[in-house]
This record gives sequence, structure tokens and C-alpha cells, in this order.
Amino acid sequence: MDAAINEWKETVLKNYINKNGEESLSKDEVDHIIDWFKSDAASRYLNRIKRISVKQALEHAEKWVQSLNKKANLTENFEGLEIVHSFPDGYSFVKILTHDAYKREGAIMGHCVASYHGKTHIDIYSLRDENNQPHCTIELCKEDGINRINQIKGKQNKEVVKKYHKYVLDFLKNSKIKIDEIDSFD
Repeated sequence: MDAAINEWKETVLKNYINKNGEESLSKDEVDHIIDWFKSDAASRYLNRIKRISVKQALEHAEKWVQSLNKKANLTENFEGLEIVHSFPDGYSFVKILTHDAYKREGAIMGHCVASYHGKTHIDIYSLRDENNQPHCTIELCKEDGINRINQIKGKQNKEVVKKYHKYVLDFLKNSKIKIDEIDSFD
């Protein structure tokens, strides 16, 4: 699967960027496409992956996220969550535990985190305000006994809004997660 995805990136994606310019497609959109390619929903397309255009891949990825997030319980309860770090102003980081909590996070944030439920080597954390509304999602990957940050995303897989950077940095520092480099956080 990864070989087919890499081949798509080296051919279809590279041609698209060469034709339309680097600014025509954000890193977040590419990440979104790759997440879809790696999902079960895309498995039937992998045998003909080189015929899927960037536009088609984006459309499929968006439909996939919508299907993951439909029927999510959007109530402001703390079911399926474990508060792991609190801030004096009412914000907190929670660890997402249940399928419903993953679906709620994905629906409100507009990304595919619901597809990560059940992966035993991944923990998902969410920055919540005093009303339990998410503002940032962090994927922590555990491989060979090492905890590593795989991604930190804001709404719709965009960068985390600058006013939330202080919470993210404090959480990571107090969680004793080794940080080698965080792009665009100052």
C-alpha cells in the first residue's frame, strides 16, 4: 500500500504541483489525501491509484471524513475522555478514549481522527476550552517504547491557531514528551 501511495505522490501529485505551482495545494490537503489513501475506504482504489487525480483524491478524502463524522454525538459532556492536564483559565488537555469521543472530535474539528480509534500504538489528545469544545488535536505514536508526536492539527487539519500554542507547548513540556522540532510554533 505504501509503495502505491509513494508512486502516486511521485507521479500524479508531482505533475499536479509542477503544472499548478506549489501554492496550489497545501501540506494539510496532501496529508488529508494520504490519510484517505491509507484508510479502508480507499482500498478499492489502490489498484488504480495512478489514475486518481489530485482533485478526485481531495473529493474522496472529504467524503470519507464526512462519513466518519456523521451521527457524532456533539453534546458537551466528558464521556469517553480522561482529563490529563488542566490550566487555570479552564482549558484542559484530554485523552480521547472511546469511539464516540473520537467521532465527536473529528466532527467538530473537521478531520479524520475517528479513523484512528482502536489503533493500539496511538494516543489522541485534545485541547478543550471550558465548554469542552476542541481547538487542537495531537496524535502521539508509541513505537518501540518511544513516544513520538506524529501530528498536531487545528480545525480542518490546519495549523493550530497561534493563541493555543502556549497550551500545546506547556502540555508537551509537562508531559515529558521529547520535542525535537515543532514547525511554526514560536
